[in-house]
Amino acid sequence: AESRKKKKNKLSNQTNDSPNINVSKGKTDKTEEPIQSGSTFQKFLCYMYEEDDASYLAVFRIMWGLIMADEIFGHVKNNFAKTMDSFYQSEFAYKYYGLEWCVAPSDPFVLKVFMVIMLVLAIFITIGFLYRISAILFATGFLYIFGLEAALYLNHFYLVVVMAFMLCFLPCNVYFSVDALLFPNVARKTVPKWCLWTIRAELWIVYTYAGVAKINIDWMRGEPLRHWLIKRMYYPIIGQFLQYEPIIYWFSWSGLIYDLIV
Repeated sequence: AESRKKKKNKLSNQTNDSPNINVSKGKTDKTEEPIQSGSTFQKFLCYMYEEDDASYLAVFRIMWGLIMADEIFGHVKNNFAKTMDSFYQSEFAYKYYGLEWCVAPSDPFVLKVFMVIMLVLAIFITIGFLYRISAILFATGFLYIFGLEAALYLNHFYLVVVMAFMLCFLPCNVYFSVDALLFPNVARKTVPKWCLWTIRAELWIVYTYAGVAKINIDWMRGEPLRHWLIKRMYYPIIGQFLQYEPIIYWFSWSGLIYDLIV
């Protein structure tokens, strides 16, 4: 009896030390923990392609589309006064290298129609309708507007060109869009994390450089904001306050600080 008991205990100890045995199938079933292997770059790629909530892309698309629609509407309103003043008042137009092809048509009516089309494309982007085509056409169209007159350069418009082409590659129409309703295969609730980090990286570069560029004597003494704000002194309610020096310095320094901490 003692001999049997010892054999039984020995067999029990061997069973505990050995891998899990599936008795019904007669197979050995090893339980292994997942092994994290690969280089740092491979882990980085795996992280970037992890799924994330897509709602932020919808919010970004709508806000971007509304801002672009407002900008283009500025050219359309008042019988295209801004368009005429910007591109048809001078006999000579300065050009950027590589954008010499951006020439205003001899007939202003053609450019007016073009501006209306751009406004429609901005609305399409906002609602996410035919998004990919609309984004590509709008980006190309805004590049054309940007290249019409180099003397009207504004760093914000350069940013618009960069962001507009970036949006051509982002799946901003997969959530809360007309495309998601019309084309079920487009609809998704998640997107890879690289979409979010692409937007973050672009804005980080822009705001960091903008903050560094503002660290100069002119900006810190209120220029050129002083001239910009005084021109807006006739705005309803707030216009009367824009000519005061404390307000001008507040805008200058708060803009500098904001850009550096974003």
